[in-house]
Amino acid sequence: MHVVRKLFLSDWVVWVLSLLCCWIIAAFLCIPWFGHLPNGLNRDEAALGYNAYSLLKTGRDEFGVKWPVSITSFGDQKLPVYVYTLIPFIAAFGLKSEVIRLPSLMAGFVVIAGMGLLALRISTSLQLKRNQRLLLSFLTMLFIAVSPWSTHFSRVAYEAHLSMALFILGFLSYISAIASKHTRPQRMLLIFAGAAWSLTLLTYHSYQILTPLFICGLAVLDFARIKKLDKVGVGTACLIGVITVILLYKGGVWQANQVKNSGITPFRKEELLEKANEYRAVLPGDNAWYERVFTNPAVEGVTVLSQNLTKTISGDFFFVHGSGHGDHNPGNMNNFHLYVAPLLLFGLLELWEYRKDHNMRRISLWLCFGLLAPALTIQPNHEVRMSPIFPLLEFVGAFGAVMFVTHIRQKWIQVVVCLGFLFVVFISSARFFIQYAYIIPSRIESHYSYEVLAHALQKYQSPQVSVITNAPNTSPYIWYLVDSSFDPALLQSQIERYPADKEGFLHVKRIGKLYFITPNWDDLLTWSKEEPLIIILNPKEIPTDKRKDPHMTKLDTFTNEHGEVIYEVWKLNYVNKIAR
Repeated sequence: MHVVRKLFLSDWVVWVLSLLCCWIIAAFLCIPWFGHLPNGLNRDEAALGYNAYSLLKTGRDEFGVKWPVSITSFGDQKLPVYVYTLIPFIAAFGLKSEVIRLPSLMAGFVVIAGMGLLALRISTSLQLKRNQRLLLSFLTMLFIAVSPWSTHFSRVAYEAHLSMALFILGFLSYISAIASKHTRPQRMLLIFAGAAWSLTLLTYHSYQILTPLFICGLAVLDFARIKKLDKVGVGTACLIGVITVILLYKGGVWQANQVKNSGITPFRKEELLEKANEYRAVLPGDNAWYERVFTNPAVEGVTVLSQNLTKTISGDFFFVHGSGHGDHNPGNMNNFHLYVAPLLLFGLLELWEYRKDHNMRRISLWLCFGLLAPALTIQPNHEVRMSPIFPLLEFVGAFGAVMFVTHIRQKWIQVVVCLGFLFVVFISSARFFIQYAYIIPSRIESHYSYEVLAHALQKYQSPQVSVITNAPNTSPYIWYLVDSSFDPALLQSQIERYPADKEGFLHVKRIGKLYFITPNWDDLLTWSKEEPLIIILNPKEIPTDKRKDPHMTKLDTFTNEHGEVIYEVWKLNYVNKIAR
């Protein structure tokens, strides 16, 4: 009986039970109405799904490129790992919204488990007591499981979420290899870490900054330890990294990044020089020494970077209102629960006491470089670009909670505080889910309207009749391709695109006889003299005088999830009228 009790209460059994508990809580928040909350795929999700479907059917993406490393999509150059991960899921379950989002949901569960193991590993190196270690791991997993950012990321197809899981697994493998004293486990862990970190470079762009800087920082910090590790493991991990870099270069990712970054960087030389010239214009003298020293592109660049780094440390962004981006932050909701804020401050103060511990220095590198990546863009407070540090902040908050409880000497007070805190977590999580599932969807316009348009296009498309709809810049074609599971082989002969715009985006003009154009009614009238036209537009886009035109016949209406008419279908049949 004693042996059974000892086995049941072992650290790993308790940890597994804690993990299962947190997974169940996460499932309650992430799985109900999965695939329909948020309602409607956003265009990036749809593009990820259709390109995976195209590769499955033809071995080529929507541009006809064979097994690409850089996927052109709308001209935003998507990385390949999420798309390739989708292929077996689409092969098994079909091209559906819930299938497209499935890898991100699975990544969420991996992040919970990975951070729990990471908390356990770090607390062991800090020589915390058994109860503190287990509580820290449990609270880290719980905080992530109920967090607003994790719930939303798990419900949307996010390349960044998959990359987050890979990064955490790589870090966990690395510190486990450092701690291991046996050659074979060291080798396997190092190879796995090298593979996981290399995959982050092929999954989401922010990690192309974070991961190399983080690895370089670890190489400096742990140089003496790395020299003692298994040489085959270290060499193989480095080789995997080198092959990945070559793949990125040969696959056109570096070249594509130059185009992509030109639209999001605040460090364009022309803009920095223009700003410097504004200051020089009001200073006395002509090209004086102080003008060259204090007003130049380099000084302006450092100023912008400093300002962006300051913006990343924003309580309002983390705990009150996020970026307000409709896809990444629906309803302008908080990214973290408010109770994490004081615990985060307390955790940082407590972690300072352990600043000499090597794992503390490693996570400090993670935090610093994770903040640097979004600071290099024009919008530093951006959920997806900032996401690499989100699970780390939950860990720091959990550490603060554990240390706070530890400072209480009376056991009964500790129990009361823990129960009270869990009650706060429950209320906060329930309130968030009500807001996310019911209040926000009733207040904001979802992407479901584009799926409705896709249904309408599919219903009325015909080889004999041209169908016209609007908004080419929002890429409505991609929802049509997904909704109809359009034959990728046929697409190449039927698709026509507009020239790239000034930001490098590519929009579709037509697919067969489906036209995505900004309607000019005079042109449509001329066109209709050659053939009948089906016009599918928002009611606001159809002028009153056109509704009264005898050549116009209303055929159908389509409504959104709120029962509002968002598309009307009209037939412009000038040919038949003239014939009569």
